[in-house]
Amino acid sequence: MRVGSPSGVNQLSNWIDGRARPALEGGLFEVRAARGREGLGRWPRSSGADVRDALDAADRAARTWAAIAPGRRAGLLARAAAHLAAAIDHDASTRAALGIDEDEGAALTRRVGRALKEGVERGRSAEAEAGVVLVAPHWSELWTGAGHTVLRHLAAGRTVIQLSDPRLPMVADRIAEALAAAELPPGVFAVLHDDGRTALRAALASGRCTLCEASGRAPDRRAFERPLSVSLVPGEGAWLPFGAGVIERHTRIEFETLRGTDSEVLRSEDPRRRAERAAAQAFGRVESLSGQHATGLRRVRIHRELFSVFTGELLDCLEASGAFDEPLPFLEDATRADLLAARDLGLDEGATLIHEGLRQGSPSGRAGASLVRLVFTNVEPQMRLAALPGPLPLLLLMRTDVCRSGDGNVAD
Repeated sequence: MRVGSPSGVNQLSNWIDGRARPALEGGLFEVRAARGREGLGRWPRSSGADVRDALDAADRAARTWAAIAPGRRAGLLARAAAHLAAAIDHDASTRAALGIDEDEGAALTRRVGRALKEGVERGRSAEAEAGVVLVAPHWSELWTGAGHTVLRHLAAGRTVIQLSDPRLPMVADRIAEALAAAELPPGVFAVLHDDGRTALRAALASGRCTLCEASGRAPDRRAFERPLSVSLVPGEGAWLPFGAGVIERHTRIEFETLRGTDSEVLRSEDPRRRAERAAAQAFGRVESLSGQHATGLRRVRIHRELFSVFTGELLDCLEASGAFDEPLPFLEDATRADLLAARDLGLDEGATLIHEGLRQGSPSGRAGASLVRLVFTNVEPQMRLAALPGPLPLLLLMRTDVCRSGDGNVAD
């Protein structure tokens, strides 16, 4: 949410109690474009005081929001979903942060509307429950995953505080703008920005959230392992060290370690068509953000009768078509290191490395900075390689005698 434009750079804000607010302590952090590195805006660096204000507003709104008829809540949120689906088509800052062009951005958002509608319907069918939920999705879930989670909890009658991912904070801004346009009551939804862990620690330590739902890479989980408990002296509202009060509050934490998705190639399928689809789902700029999307394809189980021809078609797609010569820049420094570690692990475990994608113009595969994707074959389910977590441009081919089709029927 924009609050000003100092020095020609947009200054953005938190969203608390139905309005845009700067961080109380005044801190800011900047996000730059993936290409060219121009500044896209400065976002507030939230502190414990900002968290307290968001929690106070959410608490005030909690019972009133839960008491609204489910159909009316769902109607408001359906309007918000429509606003969000329309707004992200014009979200130039997110496109710039990712490094995609306008046409790619439009293709990326086509599936958002369906996911948002599903989130509203899932929440509406759940039992109404008052309480404050802390939501902290990984940036790679984009509007589809983050919006689905937020709308699901709101539709169930909960108030929501979203902690944005500092690598792509504008995603949370678009959600806040859509909910504001749908005229949700103040306090029902909040966005807090932070490029560290200060806001997260303060929210978890408060004990005032009934649930924290988050996602990310395996190392991110440590930040959600609650290091302390707090207690509240009844009637005073004062937060004291553990043991000083008589009502101990805890936040239940549900953290999803992102691991990519699976696919199966049946004996009856066209290997060329499936290879093209697998390449796009694993490494496509739009379909998988060049392997960085939360739902990017990771493991393909192929019927052994198609295994060799499928593998050949896949390599042809990756190496001969030119469609994968310009992958998106990595948004996280950890991606490159994780990819190099995956290469070493796969070779150590006896998998066969059949493709190393290099950024165009790189002279040698030995340069770690040039590596952008990997394909291993002869991967076995028990290998640690097969269980590697995290959004990663890594595709694993696994031979099988029996596949289970999408409708649950076994095909052999």
